[in-house]
Amino acid sequence: MTCNLEAKPEPKLTWFRDNTEITNGGRYIVALKKDASGADRYVASLTVKVQFKRPKLHYQVSVRVDEWHRRIICI
Repeated sequence: MTCNLEAKPEPKLTWFRDNTEITNGGRYIVALKKDASGADRYVASLTVKVQFKRPKLHYQVSVRVDEWHRRIICI
């Protein structure tokens, strides 16, 4: 999953699966990279390594920039 963001300063992201925080490692790869298309643009990504069963899970990303905070649901 990817999210394209525009933020200043650089956002802090937290990914969740069914309201449980996901950390980088194990079967998850979490990344935030600068996007070359603009000075304040970023690409946030969550990669889930091999998942044989496909239960309906809800993923969310929490975006925090200074005092501004939003949680986005990815289905």
